[in-house]
Amino acid sequence: MNEPPNSPPPAPSPESEPHKPSSPAPEEAAPEALPVLEAGQAPWIAFGGFWIRFAAYIIDGLILTLIGIVLGVMFGVVFRSSVDAAQGLLSLISLVVSIGYFVWSWVRSGSTPGMNLLGLRVVRDADGGPISWGRALLRYLGIVISTLALFIGLIWVAFDKRKRGWHDLIAGTVVIRKPDVPITGGRQALMIGAIGCGVLLPILAIAGITLLIFLGPIVQDIFSGVADDLARGPDGQVTQPVEISFTSLQVGDCFELTNPSDPTTAGVRAVPCADEHVYEVFFVGNMPDGEFPGDTAMLTFANDNCLPAFEAYVGVQFEQSIWYASPVGPNENTWAEGDRRVTCQLHNQTETPVTGSARDSGE
Repeated sequence: MNEPPNSPPPAPSPESEPHKPSSPAPEEAAPEALPVLEAGQAPWIAFGGFWIRFAAYIIDGLILTLIGIVLGVMFGVVFRSSVDAAQGLLSLISLVVSIGYFVWSWVRSGSTPGMNLLGLRVVRDADGGPISWGRALLRYLGIVISTLALFIGLIWVAFDKRKRGWHDLIAGTVVIRKPDVPITGGRQALMIGAIGCGVLLPILAIAGITLLIFLGPIVQDIFSGVADDLARGPDGQVTQPVEISFTSLQVGDCFELTNPSDPTTAGVRAVPCADEHVYEVFFVGNMPDGEFPGDTAMLTFANDNCLPAFEAYVGVQFEQSIWYASPVGPNENTWAEGDRRVTCQLHNQTETPVTGSARDSGE
């Protein structure tokens, strides 16, 4: 009997199946590698947005601040006698620590401690793979550039469709969210707290600096005046050691500088002239108003006024005296703030401590 023309061919019997080679023995399992995440292709991929990344940066910043405080205390103890050397070395080490903190974290696991707490990871933008040392260093450099550009490069994250900042675009990276780390409960509270700190601290800092600029001189004058009243006797002379501002010194005051490098802005320690001291004020006068006249005009004013005042105060002409004299006057910055005061002080040749007053000494 003929079979229908369209009927399928009969299935081959097991004996007629061609021989299949046996599967090779499984090889030893290779070390587990980091999973390759198809950034932007897999449907579950979510990019790290602006605020969650902002919170992670704040957490990392607080960690680095604590490290900086510890280093500062250590360097302050070790370099107690050399502040400049300590500051220079501390700045260099702090930079190295910052670079190592971010770069090592990105290469090791893709996450800094702050990013890890909030379930963020840095990967290659092209294929979602882990980033190399070179790419991590390039990304750190990109953050520096983004920050110097008035933070515009960091804010760019909020507007890029793949949530990339300039540093991501420079290094070819993207920040993704780990699917197994939901932002709920404690993590949500941590994120909100970090954002709050990141927003409020700059506002408080700006407000504090503003108040310091406008109220600082007023407060300084108030407290300086109170100190003067408490430390002076009925005749106006200092009766006990007290730290006051340089501009609070009066004729007849004996004192030593608390910061010899800048006496016009630092405080001074006024003492009774019977105590050891280095300087003694014998003239205080104000230069006429107008534009800043320069140092030469200040010295001319001092010569015209301090030399006659010296003779009247000590009782002998300056050229015949054992004392030396030096004027302290306003600079361009203090002149702009209204300072017109020129103070003339006497001292010995080596500017070493003495006791007693030069007033009416005839020396």
